Amino acid sequence: LTLGRAAAPGETVHVSYAKPAASNGVQDAAGNAAVNFSNEAVTNNTPADTTPPVINTTTVNGDQLVLTYTETYSLDGATLTGNAGFTVASLTVDTGATTIPVNSAVVNGAAKTVTLTLSRAVVYGELVRVSYAKPATSNGVQDAAGNAAASFSDRDVVNDTPDTAAPQLITTGDERPTITDGIYLGLHFSDASSSLDDSNGPAKEDFTVLVNGAANTVAAVTTEGMYKIVLLTLSTPVQSGQRVTVSYQDSTPGNDNGIQDPTGNRLLSIPTTVVMNDTVAPQLITTDGARPKVNGN
Repeated sequence: LTLGRAAAPGETVHVSYAKPAASNGVQDAAGNAAVNFSNEAVTNNTPADTTPPVINTTTVNGDQLVLTYTETYSLDGATLTGNAGFTVASLTVDTGATTIPVNSAVVNGAAKTVTLTLSRAVVYGELVRVSYAKPATSNGVQDAAGNAAASFSDRDVVNDTPDTAAPQLITTGDERPTITDGIYLGLHFSDASSSLDDSNGPAKEDFTVLVNGAANTVAAVTTEGMYKIVLLTLSTPVQSGQRVTVSYQDSTPGNDNGIQDPTGNRLLSIPTTVVMNDTVAPQLITTDGARPKVNGN
């Protein structure tokens, strides 16, 4: 008999047999059927397990980080205390590694997994690593035979957390809303995904642009998905020094068009936001060749 799982060393095993009604079952060459039997003790000759479990995969979804181990038999299902020796870190370019505390660790012996509950949910696209140091005062992760799993450091975690956040308008720094050349109003967005959806962009009618309090019609809208920019072309040029604001309201959230990422997370509105007016006022040229002239002199 080939079993669905390996019998662990020292495990008590029994076998029963009931002759199948639809087939001959076990019989001799003359056709004499073997009799049924129940709960016959099996001699377990499985050799002693001396191989510790080995870390195999690490994945995270929200605040649940699951580690699977390669192990012939099963993990010891004993309760792990505290963080059980696990440390989890989030990595960013700006701040480097930042620790995400581990609230608890739970073993599923048969599934050969350890599930860590983190102190906060991981977001889509976040880079995460996990390390493990066998606790000095407890058994830590081990198999049913007591073989302890080895420590490891800075293992990359596959982030399966879905993207559920809509793009957000950047309102500070060099990427804040800005008017250039009098008619182009650029809106930069932040989003966990790599781009905006530029095939189903917003409608021009959904934007309200006020110049010194008066409406300025949006003549066209272009979404540059790769750069996460929505560019508005105004119908009337803005002059230097004029106060400009922009707002947005998705008037048709039930259709495909809007400010959204490729996953379909949509930004439904932007409150009235002040725009940086970089329009340059005309300057009188006073140098040779184009300086002011009277009667050609």
